[in-house]
Amino acid sequence: MKNILKYLGLGLGGLLMLALIMVLFVQFSSPPTFEEVPLPELAVATDSASVQAGKRLVQMNCAGCHLDPESGTLAGRWFGQNPLGEAHTANITRDAATGIAAYTDAELYRLLRTGVKRNHELALPFMPKLVSMSDEEVEDIIAFLRSDDPLLQPVEAERPIELSLLGKALVKFAWKPQPYQAARVKPPRGNAVAYGEYLVNSQLLCFACHSATHEVNLAAPPQTQGYLAGGTEFVEPGQEPVVSPSLRMPADGLGSWTEAQFITAMKEGVRPDGTSFLMPMEAYDELDTIEIRAIWAYLGSLGPAQIAGP
Repeated sequence: MKNILKYLGLGLGGLLMLALIMVLFVQFSSPPTFEEVPLPELAVATDSASVQAGKRLVQMNCAGCHLDPESGTLAGRWFGQNPLGEAHTANITRDAATGIAAYTDAELYRLLRTGVKRNHELALPFMPKLVSMSDEEVEDIIAFLRSDDPLLQPVEAERPIELSLLGKALVKFAWKPQPYQAARVKPPRGNAVAYGEYLVNSQLLCFACHSATHEVNLAAPPQTQGYLAGGTEFVEPGQEPVVSPSLRMPADGLGSWTEAQFITAMKEGVRPDGTSFLMPMEAYDELDTIEIRAIWAYLGSLGPAQIAGP
């Protein structure tokens, strides 16, 4: 009996030692790098039309997280605290030391598509990956980030990310770059349902917030669990938790809305009942009426949500 207890104690001690070694490894070792993710060959046009188109896309896709309320630039901000740790969004101004001035066009393209940064580490998953956005639009974003727009004026601002042990473990073992996939060609505006589907799934990434999980399928958005059915919780600094609403029709979240009410809500950020959107949802006054009608047409083509596995 004593020998059994002895061996049990030795086994337990060994397991505890292994656990301690693993904790120390996760806590203090460097994050993984992904040198194997290649850089593309591309030549980004920097004409005024491309820059303006890119600014519009950045205002809709990036500014909500990266806009610093103090400087009025895209120098990043505090993003909150959760079980993964405490995070700030990155400084994406043209600052040489703390911003993205050192990035090449190809490195920006890789970051936007796969999440791999210039130092080959992985951006955290709350940064959306523009997996299937058209090459033209991704390059327009890069053209804007290269411009001298006031939003990008250099601001020296370190934006640290303090990950918890859980967050570091996920970085070490779970989170991987998003694979490159063939970029889409944006459908014509005259095909409302197809154009709306592109806006929802490839340009604006509406499904990333309005589905039932944060673990979205970027390569095939409709296969995301609870696709556009809402239910994901967001916690913004200084605000009560917000649960994303369903965008499905006719029986779900937008079932009682009219197209005119949807257009007003998207442009002004005010629902039909007079209440305002709560962060992270904001008004999309950059969208024109044809685009909003296309989104409405696509959402109306889906029908009620079918909760399926990822």
